Amino acid sequence: MRLTLFQHFLSGAAMQSMMALLLLAPAPGLAQAVAPEEGLAVTKIDPPNWFSTLPEPMLLNRAILTLALAAPDSAQMHQVMARELQRHGETAAAIANYREAINIDPKVPGLHAELGDLLYYSTDESLKAGAQAEFEAAVAQNPNDERSILSLGMIAAEKSDLKTAYTDDSRAVQLDPHDTDACTELAKVLILMNERGKAEQMLQRAVQADPSNYVAHFRLAGLYRQQGKIDDAKKQIAEYQKYRKMKDNLQKIFEDMRVKAARRLADEESGPGQ
Repeated sequence: MRLTLFQHFLSGAAMQSMMALLLLAPAPGLAQAVAPEEGLAVTKIDPPNWFSTLPEPMLLNRAILTLALAAPDSAQMHQVMARELQRHGETAAAIANYREAINIDPKVPGLHAELGDLLYYSTDESLKAGAQAEFEAAVAQNPNDERSILSLGMIAAEKSDLKTAYTDDSRAVQLDPHDTDACTELAKVLILMNERGKAEQMLQRAVQADPSNYVAHFRLAGLYRQQGKIDDAKKQIAEYQKYRKMKDNLQKIFEDMRVKAARRLADEESGPGQ
């Protein structure tokens, strides 16, 4: 199984595609939670862009090729393969590579958290059920893993365990006060706990730090409606719609860039007249 996957990733088109996608990975934080159209249902934050933690683009080709040739069965190589398989929608193969990487060396940074994200956002409930254990393993390895702590808070909220959700979300905000996703998730829990004043403060903090956080705008609109502040609610809905449309458009632009880069690299590989 390992050899087959390794050969696949070293094949011409697949390898060219991988390099192009890595080089043009979108900036971290581009994808954000999709707010529900109504109510205060639990929202999900898009999986973090783990490619942003990789080396600078000019060094990336050499780093991956060196790794592929020197340590094709290493935990790090399986991690890189899992990321690219996930990007191509090959979820089962990506999960298999993450688990193989963990079997080889569970101490490689990011493995448990990345697998946790992949499982959590799966449409297969049986897979999603395994996400919590991965996030817990990530936090056990690094007690200051803010994103994994936040994910555990989201899972707790889905289970209506508001006490645990509040503790985890508060810890995430404490670790990274500038993470507006964490502020928004904590506000959601505060709303469910009928702490609307504190929730409003947290949401205002989120939109001030990141005006493009459309989930925070949406939740502020809901709070203002409940308070009878109809004009303020309408303003927040307008901001929500504006920034959501803007980020959808940016996501499309980056996707087009990745496709064009993959085609260009494939053309260069084939050469003129071939």
